[in-house]
Amino acid sequence: MMGKRVNYAARSVISPDPYIGVEEIGVPMVFAKRLSYPEPVNDRNVTDLRSAVINGPDVYPGALLVEREDGSIIRLDPGNRVRREAVAKQLLTPSEVHLRSALKRCKTVHRHLRSGDMLLLNRQPTLHKPSIMAHKARVLPGEKTLRLHYANCKCYNADFDGDEMNAHLPQSEPARSEAENIANVNRQYLVPKDGTPLSGLIQDHVIGGSLLTMKGRFFDRQDYDELIFGALPSVGTAVQLLPPAIRKPMPLWTGKQVLSTVLINCIPGDMPPPTIEGKAKIPSKAWGVVETDEKLSEGQVVIRDGELVCGILDKAHYGPTQFGLVHICYELYGGTTSSRVLTAFARLFTHYLQLHAGFTLGIQDILVTRKADKKRRKIMKRARRAGNDVVRRALGKDVTDLDGSLRDAHLAREDRQMKQLDASMKLHTDEVNNDINKACIPEGLLKKFPSNNLQLMVQSGAKGGMVNCMQISCLLGQIELEGRRVPLMASGRSLPSFLPYDTSPRAGGFVDGRFLTGIRPQEYFFHCMAGREGLVDTAVKTSRSGYLQRCLIKHLEGLMVCYDQTVRDSDGSVIQFQYGEDGLDVLKMQMLKASQFPVLIKNSEALLNRENLERCKSLTATDALRSAKRAVRKWKSASAAFCQEEAVGSLSTLDRKFEKSVARCPDPVSSVLRADLNLGAVSERMDALIEDYVSGNPHRLLTEGKTLSKRDFRDLLYLRNMRAVCDPGEPVGLLAAQSIGEPSTQMTLNTFHFAGRGEMNVTLGIPRMREILMVASANIATPTMDLHLLATPHIEELADRLRVRISSVKLAQVLEHVHVKETLIVKGKTERHRHYRVHFHFLPRKAYRKTLCASPRRILRYMETGFLRKLLDAIKKKLEHISSTKMLKFTTTREHEPVDDQEQDEGPVIPLDDDGGSSDEGEGEGDTVDAKACARHMQEQEYEEAEDGEREVTSDAEEGETAERGDAASPPPLEDALQSQAKTVRVNSVLKSHPWVVKYDYDTEKEEWCTYTIRLDLVGSKLDMTSVVEEEANRAILHAIPNIMRAFMVKDTQDLSGCGKMLRTEGVNFVEMFKYDDIVDMRRIYSNDIHAIANTFGIEAARTAIVREVANVFAVYGIEVDPRHLLLVADYMTFDGSYRACNRIAMENNASPLQQMTFETTMNFLKSATLSGVQDELKSPSSRLVLGRVVKLGTGCMNLRNCP
Repeated sequence: MMGKRVNYAARSVISPDPYIGVEEIGVPMVFAKRLSYPEPVNDRNVTDLRSAVINGPDVYPGALLVEREDGSIIRLDPGNRVRREAVAKQLLTPSEVHLRSALKRCKTVHRHLRSGDMLLLNRQPTLHKPSIMAHKARVLPGEKTLRLHYANCKCYNADFDGDEMNAHLPQSEPARSEAENIANVNRQYLVPKDGTPLSGLIQDHVIGGSLLTMKGRFFDRQDYDELIFGALPSVGTAVQLLPPAIRKPMPLWTGKQVLSTVLINCIPGDMPPPTIEGKAKIPSKAWGVVETDEKLSEGQVVIRDGELVCGILDKAHYGPTQFGLVHICYELYGGTTSSRVLTAFARLFTHYLQLHAGFTLGIQDILVTRKADKKRRKIMKRARRAGNDVVRRALGKDVTDLDGSLRDAHLAREDRQMKQLDASMKLHTDEVNNDINKACIPEGLLKKFPSNNLQLMVQSGAKGGMVNCMQISCLLGQIELEGRRVPLMASGRSLPSFLPYDTSPRAGGFVDGRFLTGIRPQEYFFHCMAGREGLVDTAVKTSRSGYLQRCLIKHLEGLMVCYDQTVRDSDGSVIQFQYGEDGLDVLKMQMLKASQFPVLIKNSEALLNRENLERCKSLTATDALRSAKRAVRKWKSASAAFCQEEAVGSLSTLDRKFEKSVARCPDPVSSVLRADLNLGAVSERMDALIEDYVSGNPHRLLTEGKTLSKRDFRDLLYLRNMRAVCDPGEPVGLLAAQSIGEPSTQMTLNTFHFAGRGEMNVTLGIPRMREILMVASANIATPTMDLHLLATPHIEELADRLRVRISSVKLAQVLEHVHVKETLIVKGKTERHRHYRVHFHFLPRKAYRKTLCASPRRILRYMETGFLRKLLDAIKKKLEHISSTKMLKFTTTREHEPVDDQEQDEGPVIPLDDDGGSSDEGEGEGDTVDAKACARHMQEQEYEEAEDGEREVTSDAEEGETAERGDAASPPPLEDALQSQAKTVRVNSVLKSHPWVVKYDYDTEKEEWCTYTIRLDLVGSKLDMTSVVEEEANRAILHAIPNIMRAFMVKDTQDLSGCGKMLRTEGVNFVEMFKYDDIVDMRRIYSNDIHAIANTFGIEAARTAIVREVANVFAVYGIEVDPRHLLLVADYMTFDGSYRACNRIAMENNASPLQQMTFETTMNFLKSATLSGVQDELKSPSSRLVLGRVVKLGTGCMNLRNCP
């Protein structure tokens, strides 16, 4: 299957065909003549096979060759009919070799493909189980392409714009039987990912069904019969018709009756028709008439005994929608009936559209009224002028400084202000978008629903959405790239046609034009940018999601449900004691949900087989089942009572009660009695669902003698549960890997999204999936903790104080400004230094007292101890970097200018050029002119820097005078002396910390400033000190809890405290949070760092976290995966007591060397296995495939013995 060039296969373009069956595939004649099936000759088929042999390879239906008993082949000559007739006459005649053989065999005829043969159809990429399904072949003589029914498009993710598909013809009776009974389209109606349908009618069929079932559709006898018999060509029994809805003046049937007739005739004759109540996709308000009784509106679908009484049937009932009409038919009657219903509906809707209704889209369907258009223009005009206000609101700046503020925000190293601006502008554009939509759709349209065909398409679910209508009739809206507005160039423009830092929404990518009247060139360019991003994203994510799925499949390929209901790996390791914790198959348990209990009760006659029920009861260990359930029920009530008494009882009494009632937990019912052998051995959750519904009886359907008794209801669900148990041999590991890998192709590659107020980002999509499943990283990109709050008084105020306490404080947050002054100190020929005076001025205490956990004294102490050391280390690294960069620019072939001996003796800390200045000066050495110019430049620079030094001395003197004047108003002499002594001690300790520090001063009164003076050697010390100080100030952390950077107050969707908020931290430290058990609910504390959870709470908590995290990643994109798959993956990753990834490192622990070699680094695994002398027991699927053996999964996990 992996390759294209295999025998007994065909590949061609696919075309749609609404007239063939859903389970059929139209095959061109050219394929039917090339594909052959080996059919053994016997008394029953010899006549057909002789005719095929006589026809030969070129005449259909014919045969390609005949295989003798010994395996030799006779190829049929298309030009020699006499020879073919001779071979045909000898089909039942045994050959001489066969007569002497003890093994009795017969001849085999490789006949042409015929209608009714099973074909395996496949479309790449084969991402999940429905990507390969078995169809019944229907040979179409006049066709050149494969003909596929519309309903199967979603299974294969196929469309008809040139897609190609592969068809494979099984070559043995077991393969043909498996294709018909396991891989058949009728049995693949639900997808294993979440148990929802994939097959369903689309596009024109949805339109036809919606138009047919609307009110006011009447047909006379001829049209009624024509539609019915056109939809039911191959029922095989007498067609049951309905009486007309109107008898006088002439018999007329409604469209609902036409559909009801088709539905009733598709149901098996010995089964009652379905009774269903649900909602249509078209809401009731779309019709503009509000009925007094909502059940009588067209938005409510009511089907009683197979007759559509009320409502419109649209995508919600015959599309790929869960719990619709076709899905209920599949659950009640099986896949054959559901496929028959889909086929009949498709033919009915096609005939109706062709013969009676027709459908088209005109310009009137997208026009808006003059009043709505005037309102739209008014909103657009107001929106264009609001740019300045939005920017001012986002940045908080004055009007006069708007351009400068935008420039500073754009050129700043941190992108925070631009993010705030984008968020504010997006709020504004969203509001404009909504206002225009309200003005134009649907009230402002020229034609209203249902006469508006575009609205009919959207509302019924046939094609398109409200976004398409909006872009056609209203506006395109805000163009987004990676979740942000269109980025600015270095010039401050988004496009050259806009002014620098233009604040209008248009300049940021807001397109107020529409497709109806056209868009401007700039808007078209923005639109193309978004389109290009989508294309690139699709191309990139394909490979990443593909590799993710491959890693999962290679690790989970051996996981299988065994006959003892455990899930084991191919080496016998137990991964789960019961699949999915309840043993139920995802595809069989969809109706075992509380929301579907009414459907089961109303259709109990079709489901409850009394004979089967009595047989199951006779084989059930009733007494053991009853005692097991009683023990579990007793333990639950005792544990509930213990929890209630916990707060009031004494410790010793509670200990005795705990030992007596709670600690002795009985085994679950499903572990005592097998669910597949005992009726009623259901999981505790299912038992609770059943008993809650029986006791509450919310729909008043459980009544004795009328619908269904409570006992029969229990028996019905017990029987349904027994049928839903997962079959032994089911390759649940592969299904779990496919169910995670296939939806990951739908996720975009946006690595981050901004949580809360846009200040903290969270990893999402495929990068997060790789973190959890493929890497199992101990250092994830964005670790967070969720701290739910306790229900105590003033909890929000306490939580805010805790937020301040655990948030880290960077030095840059408390700095008001930094001033760096560079001076050159030259004293004679021996002493040449460069002084950097760095002055730090801090914010006043009141500016950060409530928002930061810092104080002036702590800040100053940190500046004297921690920050100074970090700053000097950074300067040293910078100087080393400059030195290494300049040394690379010297060339060995050039002569160096002689250096004065005195300067050589005084060599700098880091040897560089004498000037330590521009890097261009080193390149000119060796050239006399360049050397003179260099010396002259150096001399001028020394003069200038000397003047700077003189100016600094003057300024220092002035500062000294200022300090003296300030001392005049100082405290009394004794206190002044103590302060002076303390200051001297602090200054001396700073000066002694490093020889580069030659001077230090600080504010003794308010502690709001401090000043370093750093002395470096003149040679090689020219650097941008401002940048170094800025970088270190942004990096230096003044206060922090280990591993926690920040904390935010965010909305809590599961709030129990009453304030509706919780704390979310950037970083993880559970041990530190345990100190605040009076504020944080310790029972609900959570983190997305799975390693931290495993190390703190244990491996079982980590297993639950894996399930929750993967489900959360999918939930962002609206994807739902059944928890059984996630539980299996989590159990596999943690079953040995540690959290291991699905990658090459974890593959080293695999018991099968061949499976290791088929994953990655084949030679490394081969060497390791050879040197270690490891044996392969040939139990894993990969190892058996390597040797061409049948994989021990599915039907290959057992052998059948034919009793003579």
